Amino acid sequence: MVGPRVFFNEGDTVLVRLTPTDSLEHFIYYYKDEPVNGVFVQHEQSFRIELDHLPKGFGQNELAELKRWYAVKIDPVYMFATQNLVDYFSAAYYKANTIPNWNHTFVVTINASGRVTHVECPTRDEIWTENVENEVFGMFYNMGRWQPFFDTWETRDIKITMALGADLHSITSR
Repeated sequence: MVGPRVFFNEGDTVLVRLTPTDSLEHFIYYYKDEPVNGVFVQHEQSFRIELDHLPKGFGQNELAELKRWYAVKIDPVYMFATQNLVDYFSAAYYKANTIPNWNHTFVVTINASGRVTHVECPTRDEIWTENVENEVFGMFYNMGRWQPFFDTWETRDIKITMALGADLHSITSR
């Protein structure tokens, strides 16, 4: 991930996490509107939080909340957030030769480095031909990298289910 990640709680900025370097991830935590600079340190099996100062009233509950914010998982974003899915698939459909006018549902596997490594189409009917398969799967396999799924300090493989509407207005994923 490139650049800071900002976390909000009820519309207010609560944490800004900067790009990790080695075993350090610097952050700014907003405690009662007071910015507190700190670093998450993860080395092998040990983890600690270092703060530049302890604000008045900061205690174990606030420390536990800060740990929960650290453990937040970050879902993948297509093409490192440089292009919207609807724009990508709209252009891909426009260029395709054999895409039928019906809704599609796919299970897409994205590896830890952000590449599409497997695509499944759970339901196929008589409209599904080898040409359709080549066109549709080609759209996924030819995509650029996705933002990988972050689980604390590691990226992980992830499977998403994606529904593509024939009109391209109903692209969803989970």
